[in-house]
Amino acid sequence: MAELTDKLDLKKHTPAPSQEGIPSPSQEGSFLKEQLEIVKTAYPICTDFERNFPSICFALATGVGKTRLMGAFAAYLYLSKGIRNFFVLAPNLTIYNKLIEDFSNTTHPKYVFKGIGEFVHNNPVIITGDNYNSVGDLYKEQEIRINVFNISKISSEMRGGKLPRIKRLSEYLGDSYFNYLSNLEDLVLLMDESHGFRKACHTLYKFDTKTEKDFAAILEYDKAVLKWLRPSRRQFKIYWDHNSRQYHPDFVAEISDAIYMIETKKEGDIETTDVQEKAQAALHYCKHASEFTVANGGKPWKYVLIPHNAVLANMSFDTLMRKYEAGKCRVAPYSS
Repeated sequence: MAELTDKLDLKKHTPAPSQEGIPSPSQEGSFLKEQLEIVKTAYPICTDFERNFPSICFALATGVGKTRLMGAFAAYLYLSKGIRNFFVLAPNLTIYNKLIEDFSNTTHPKYVFKGIGEFVHNNPVIITGDNYNSVGDLYKEQEIRINVFNISKISSEMRGGKLPRIKRLSEYLGDSYFNYLSNLEDLVLLMDESHGFRKACHTLYKFDTKTEKDFAAILEYDKAVLKWLRPSRRQFKIYWDHNSRQYHPDFVAEISDAIYMIETKKEGDIETTDVQEKAQAALHYCKHASEFTVANGGKPWKYVLIPHNAVLANMSFDTLMRKYEAGKCRVAPYSS
């Protein structure tokens, strides 16, 4: 990282406005291209930032010390480059609480700044998703400020089309905290895991099981998948149990020649009456959807029921679909 930070432009880049007073997209694109070329000279494997600012992902195994590494990044950038503002994004409440403890409790065995003399009398100010509306010292020049937020909570606040609290007006700031952060010249974003889907219809989703989360990763990173979504409640009018109950599939994914409706289920539950009846209702829906879409130049719909223990990180989307597509697995054809 030291090598890259010595070469990259670490300050916020704002394109010069055009004659109409609007920042020029071409200038922004040129800046990103220049920065990407700098990274590629040292690390050819990096081919795209995938965002409108320089962004680098470190692939690290669980348990090797990602949190300590984030602390090392913050300490190095502050002490060597004068960067004072950091935003650490946690994927869930458990890790959020752990990050707050590791970054703020100086007596904790896993305190990330242990042994850094410069922080003994100038401890970083830890700002969280729970106290950001009341923290002082936001504008003190000598402070290092580390924001720790929970993406799951932000996502839950957006239900029903609402603005998350971080984007709402703060009387303390006279603006939203989101805008305050966006206007900082030296904000560094550190994500504990890489958050935010790019192929999905929404950047954030809540998952009920680890299997669903793992399968979402397959959808996101498999090149065969063009786009995917987690259907909202009642998005599909699919009924079972004599049309008395509504079925909600786990995923819908589109590839070049088909659209898949997908359910992941515990292997021991696949043969149960409820799961089989839901599958039959989904097959019936896909049959009629295909008749309409194909007749109008669209793609056929297919239904896939996948046992949870088949969802592995090294499995391709195509392999799972070919193996478990209805008609090739244990789901019986729908009969009215």
